[in-house]
Amino acid sequence: MVGTKHVVHASDHHSGMLGKETMEVIPCEICHQTFTDGKHETALLVECLKEPKNNTAVGKEAEVYLKKIIKLKHFKKNGYVGVSLLDRFSKK
Repeated sequence: MVGTKHVVHASDHHSGMLGKETMEVIPCEICHQTFTDGKHETALLVECLKEPKNNTAVGKEAEVYLKKIIKLKHFKKNGYVGVSLLDRFSKK
């Protein structure tokens, strides 16, 4: 899992770009292994600007969009194994 140490390292050494360079230096926040050990996978994080709800036009639109993303050749080329939605709408 990417954590605050990754963000700080990327900010200090890579102009804030969180990329492979940081992943190779800073270990996983959970298992403390490097990300180059082959045990970690990468998912694409997508933030929705509208609240997706099941059985609504927005929810169906988001589902169609995500399925299109997964089919893009760049998706697998960049090593993504899945998609995760950033939930900015849930009440905490």
